[in-house]
Amino acid sequence: MDKVYAAVAGKKLQTIEGKRQKKLPQARLNALAGLLEKLDDEGGRSDLQKLSAALNFELGDLLPLVEAGELLGFILLEGGEMLIRSGI
Repeated sequence: MDKVYAAVAGKKLQTIEGKRQKKLPQARLNALAGLLEKLDDEGGRSDLQKLSAALNFELGDLLPLVEAGELLGFILLEGGEMLIRSGI
């Protein structure tokens, strides 16, 4: 719940170590939800460039959503692939 509140309120998200804070990038929650839905439709794993083309996004427009999803713990990045983190 704290992660979602931080995203909505634009607050800084404290890391697990508690040493550093990183501000979430500007990303609309409904766009992040749409990204997660599309990723789920792709079997929970997709190439970033393929997903960018499927959503008609420039890769540069997709990256803030991916970064927000990663900071919130919804997405994992492995090389050029994005995965839905299990357990969300």
